[in-house]
This record gives sequence, structure tokens and C-alpha cells, in this order.
Amino acid sequence: MAIAVAGQSAFDMFGDEAILTEEFLSKDYRTWEGGLVSINHENNNHLLNKATISDVEYDPAEKLVWATFNNLPDKALDLINSDFFEGLSQECVPLEMEGNKVQKGYGVGATVVTWPYKPAATPEMGVGVRPTGSMLAATLASKYPEYSTKKGGEKTPEDDQKQKITELESTIAELKSTNAQLETELKEKDKTIESSVEKAVKAALESHDNQRKETEEYNDAVKELVSFMKEDAIKEFLSSKPPIGVIRATAAAMKSTASSHIGSSGGVGTGGSGKATGVYESGKSVYEAAGLNAEDLEKYGGIE
Repeated sequence: MAIAVAGQSAFDMFGDEAILTEEFLSKDYRTWEGGLVSINHENNNHLLNKATISDVEYDPAEKLVWATFNNLPDKALDLINSDFFEGLSQECVPLEMEGNKVQKGYGVGATVVTWPYKPAATPEMGVGVRPTGSMLAATLASKYPEYSTKKGGEKTPEDDQKQKITELESTIAELKSTNAQLETELKEKDKTIESSVEKAVKAALESHDNQRKETEEYNDAVKELVSFMKEDAIKEFLSSKPPIGVIRATAAAMKSTASSHIGSSGGVGTGGSGKATGVYESGKSVYEAAGLNAEDLEKYGGIE
């Protein structure tokens, strides 16, 4: 495959652009011989069977540098023949520059570019074009003339390449199907997660609203009680952590007894129903100090 074309852009690690001139490629193309093959300009040649470049040639008509990749593992070949393959990109060291144009340099390798990255020289420019069966057959015929004509229906290298291409196309179709299935499963999982998060947020908001409402009701009940009970008595009464309903009932009872003068200091009687008596007994000292008895809680506080 072609790894470079005259006039293409190239970029260094800082993003600075340089132009590979025809003079550079036509004179120094052999320097790529033995260069290392990688993926996406990463230091991963060791994962590719230490693949190297060989049979480097320069086509003056197309101004392309052609090369053969040796020892590429099957997984790399499958990648090149998959939909993720975007093209090839050369790697070189400029030795002489004229402005931003490389006049002389040294090729050090080539890299396989995969999605989502894009090569500086695209397949439309002739670089990184995947070889077809006819291209391979022509190359083999030029290098190995003895394979160019076979008689008696014997299998030719072109036949082998066609079979390989068919197998790769089948593999690609299978990978696409698997990818589509995984995308569907991922979308379903996303919906489930989204629903769970929505429910959790809703529950948290409801809990917060309930707590805020309870706090407001508690504060309102205590404010009612403050009007009829001394500070020390309130502290003692609230230390037992009575429910809001008991606080409101106590305030209501004290308000009614105060307005109708029912009850006296020291407490009178402990009549009333079981619930009123239980509430009264739990805060007896406070209720006695306030001049309330169990009957008052039942009658004026609504505790039965």
C-alpha cells in the first residue's frame, strides 16, 4: 500500500505542519526500508509481531511511496480490512527544510490509522488504499512471473486473495451485527439506569419535602406552646421528644384552661381516658406546673 504522496501535509507532535516534497520522496524513499509499523502513531510495534516495512518503491507518475508490511498478525490485517480502518500515515525525520517544505529526510516507519482518527494523506489522495485482488495479483505477477499463467485449473495467488477477501467480508459483516446488538443492549441498560436514577431522585426530593414539612409543623407547635409555658418547663417538656400531636394538644389544653381558668397550680385530679392519662403521666411534672391534668388534655387538647 502507498504510505506517502508528494505534496501531502505532515504534522509533528506540536501540531506544526510540514509539506513532503517530491524531491524528498523521490530521493529518500528507500530510508523507509526496515521501518517499524504501528497503530495510530503509538508505541505498539511489539503488539504487531514487530512488523516492518520492506519493498519500498517510488512511483514517479503518481508520486506515491509504496511499501509492503511484513509479519503483520491476523488481527492487524482484519483491522485494515474493517470499517474502522481510515488509512495510513508515514513517519519521518526532516533533515533539510525550505520554509515548511521537507527537502531531505529520513523515513522511520508507517502507522495504521483507525477511527476516530484521520490520516493527513487520505485514501482519496492515493495513500492507504486497501489492496484489491487484482492489485495483489498484478504485484505478484510482476514480482513472481511464474505465477502469472497457470494451466489445468490450478489455483492462482489471485484466487487465494479472493477467498481471503470473501472470508474477511464475512468477518466484517459478523462484527457489524455483533456491534449493532451491543448498541441495542447498551441503550436498554441506559434506559434502566435512567429510570432508576429518576426514581431515586424523586424519592430523595419527597423525603426532603416531608422532613421540611415536619420541621415547619414542629416549629409552629413549639411557638404555640411558648405562649403558655415558661422556658425551663418547655426545655424539660421537649427533652422527652414528644410527637408534634402531643405538643399541639398540650398547647391547646393550656390555651383553653388559661382562657376558662380551669385547673390550678399543683395539679388537680388525674382523670381522663387511657391515652390522655398516659400522655399526662409521661410529662406529669410539666403539666402540674402548668396547672393541667389528664382531663384537661382530653377535653381541650383532643387526646382521647
